[in-house]
Amino acid sequence: MPLKLLSPAKINIGLFILRKLNNNYHEILTIFHKIPFYDEIEISESKKLEIEFTKDKEVFYIENNTILRAINELSKAIGKNFKLRIRVYKRIPIGGGLGGGSSNAGIILKFLNSFYNLNLSKNDLIEIASKVGSDVPFFVIDSNSAIGRNRGEILEPFESKLSCYINLFFPDKSLITAQMYNKIKHYDDRDLAENSIKNIKIALENNNLELLKNYLYNAFEKVLDEELLEYKKNIEKLGFDVVFLSGSGSTFVALSKSFKIFALWIEENS
Repeated sequence: MPLKLLSPAKINIGLFILRKLNNNYHEILTIFHKIPFYDEIEISESKKLEIEFTKDKEVFYIENNTILRAINELSKAIGKNFKLRIRVYKRIPIGGGLGGGSSNAGIILKFLNSFYNLNLSKNDLIEIASKVGSDVPFFVIDSNSAIGRNRGEILEPFESKLSCYINLFFPDKSLITAQMYNKIKHYDDRDLAENSIKNIKIALENNNLELLKNYLYNAFEKVLDEELLEYKKNIEKLGFDVVFLSGSGSTFVALSKSFKIFALWIEENS
């Protein structure tokens, strides 16, 4: 019987872009938040490493996928090869700003460390994860939320008490993260960003949607095309408490204490 893992999505609650780094990445300031929306991963022993993805019962393959990169980095770090058959049942949309690929990689790293008694510390896992992708370290920590700094890999974990309906809206459009960053021509003020993130953290720790609404901001919303801006306006007309873009898009998140359409109930420790 294959082992089954749940691989959660994340949303960005606040995302500021502060500057371009010398390595062509960007320095950001954000809050990552896990949500109860999952890919399912099945793992069984095999004669070689096999990774496949399934969406709507259709099997497909992703060359140089995040799971493969994570396992390769782990193998380099500990000198051990892994012979596994890994199948990912995708629910989290690719290119939707919900971190599905990063989550898959992080969850696999945590699993391998535990299952094979590798005894890697959390800092060891974070270091390996950061070589795979900027968002991957968030998925190897246990906290449901964290402030993300630099590329997003420097984390300040905390526990959110957010308790509300979270509605996810998926436009029929994928956005490529690198292309979205290339559209950014003006950077956010560091002091303003720090103050906003501090207040968003307070709002999450106290389940205060009103405070959250006052400080919510995503730099990528400034460079959305007219079609997606209109899409967001139409969601806002439905009467949610808060509507915002997650990550570099294209998923929009709508939070409400009472109103749901395509909703997940998120609560403390979910």
